[in-house]
Amino acid sequence: MARKSNVARVFSGWAVIIAIGLASFLAVRKSVDARRYDAVKTQKTIRAANTPGTYDTSIYRGIEPAILPPKTGV
Repeated sequence: MARKSNVARVFSGWAVIIAIGLASFLAVRKSVDARRYDAVKTQKTIRAANTPGTYDTSIYRGIEPAILPPKTGV
């Protein structure tokens, strides 16, 4: 049985490395696109909620005085 030459081994090694690299790149790209889509969808929802005239000021009470930190003598 003849042994493979070193060129064939190197070629097959690089082929495996490139295939794994491309597959991982495509998987990461798909994940990033999904996260970007979710972020854009959230931004659209926030923009739609912040349209003028839709905010009910009667339910807003502001910051409670008990929540504020104590004043120092500065």
